[in-house]
Amino acid sequence: SFQVHLTDMCNLNCKGCGHFSNIAKEPRSLELGKYRDDLQQLRSMFWGVERIYLLGGEPLLYQNISEVIKQTRQIFPDSEIHITTNGLLLPKMEDNFFDVVNMTKSHIEISMYPKTYENREEISNVLEKHDLVNTTIIWGRVVFTKKMLKRKHHKSHLTTVITGRMHVIFYKTEN
Repeated sequence: SFQVHLTDMCNLNCKGCGHFSNIAKEPRSLELGKYRDDLQQLRSMFWGVERIYLLGGEPLLYQNISEVIKQTRQIFPDSEIHITTNGLLLPKMEDNFFDVVNMTKSHIEISMYPKTYENREEISNVLEKHDLVNTTIIWGRVVFTKKMLKRKHHKSHLTTVITGRMHVIFYKTEN
């Protein structure tokens, strides 16, 4: 697996940010043209890449995220694509973003922060509205709303793994 840092920008200002987004004086973002070339180079060097993580700062702030997802899927057709986000911008994303996520069978991973928890209902509604196929939610000690499990036309699976102080909830649907 490998990680792609899409942008230094973030909509939170977390103390001790592991990506140093809160101290970036001049936030930088991925150059889309170079990204495709880099992906093709990686593809020629490695096979069997299981997962590709799209990260930030906050990756949903990257203006070309849908194109990055499509290019990643095109060059790595068998790899899982994971977009790790705090989830706060999901309600503001265009429908096209969700269409691309579903079309490419990408995974959205939502990390729990206090603001994410405060907005969990709105985030949940967006995920349900767009019928996302692969979603991993890391909500801390809070169990994710079960209304997502009541979707029609899908067989749902919920696995909860307790690791240290944190519940990790994996939610996946299948046709």
